[in-house]
Amino acid sequence: MIGGKLDLSGLFERIGVGLDAVERGARAGMHSAARGFTDEERELVRGEMRSLYETFVARVAEGRGLAGRWWSAPPRAACSRWARARARSGRRTRRPARGAR
Repeated sequence: MIGGKLDLSGLFERIGVGLDAVERGARAGMHSAARGFTDEERELVRGEMRSLYETFVARVAEGRGLAGRWWSAPPRAACSRWARARARSGRRTRRPARGAR
């Protein structure tokens, strides 16, 4: 999963664009492109991404009738286990480049 946002504050400053916003609430401007995430907001987004990923993997595992143990590891570990298993089976893990055989 990939997540985040563009921080265009430097661009806005360079081209002379000023932005005004009326915000109400602690995280009202969290997804604004006019500034980056604060440390707290970054952790909040990471937590949301982890939760979404875990939900996605659990539903895929359930749909495929797989045991729940294999997906309990962090995403990178699960991916590398998948790649090793696929390599041991003799199947390619990536598509060959165009024109290559």
